[in-house]
Amino acid sequence: MLLDKKKCPLCGSKNVKFSYTSIKDKIDYSFCKNCTLYFQTKIYSLSNKDISKFYTKNYFYKGYTHGSKGFLHRSQQYVLDRKYIKKFYKDNKKNSILDYGCGNGEFIKLFKSKKFGFEFNSDAKVNHSIKRINFKEIQKFKYDLIVMRGVIEHLKNFKDITKKLVKCLKKNGQFVIMATPNSHSYAFIKNKKAFNQNNERHLFHFNSINLTDFFLKLGLFNIDLSYPYHDTPYKNFKADFKKIKKIKSIKNSPPGVGNMMSLVFKKINN
Repeated sequence: MLLDKKKCPLCGSKNVKFSYTSIKDKIDYSFCKNCTLYFQTKIYSLSNKDISKFYTKNYFYKGYTHGSKGFLHRSQQYVLDRKYIKKFYKDNKKNSILDYGCGNGEFIKLFKSKKFGFEFNSDAKVNHSIKRINFKEIQKFKYDLIVMRGVIEHLKNFKDITKKLVKCLKKNGQFVIMATPNSHSYAFIKNKKAFNQNNERHLFHFNSINLTDFFLKLGLFNIDLSYPYHDTPYKNFKADFKKIKKIKSIKNSPPGVGNMMSLVFKKINN
């Protein structure tokens, strides 16, 4: 998909302007006054080849390999995220789940349902309990649940991809967006430049309003919104408290309520 350099990648408005440059990685972000989406200014010229450079073997090893520093916290969060989804989704062997951007499949393997996984990274070794499929194969099946966990903010063509996935979702099926940065968080609003989710891979910073509006137009209704922090393995009350009090002067904001969000959408229309 070719993006129009004069239009917002989400709503198509021309009412966009430069917003800020991140402190840590010196990334420029622009802002749409119409839908309040923040996005990397270079998104218009960023090619798929450029994006693929973000996801090296080293990146995959650090975050997804057993024994790595990042995997311990990630695996603990997987259990919590599964618990969250099960409040809305009936997990049984008759139902089907698609995890779009499944990584190594360690999250989706926690479910009883028939498991399908799509992963961009060719170096990823997906758990054997998951049926790994390519994008064309995705559209051959119908799903009761589609999950994007820490994914939608990475996708340059998220609109086209999401629209196609919604067509594969059964009526009354659920589409879950998890662990995506939130531009309505305290840390972001007080000091955008130091937001800890600013990095080269996060092309977009959404919020619950523009995501709800986007999915509503696709026939899905937002039935839940969560800002996980208290129960996560990333929390550190004392350290985070000290940093958040200095939010306007620090270079990298701490974990906190609202930094990340999870939303559950239910398909109302066929």
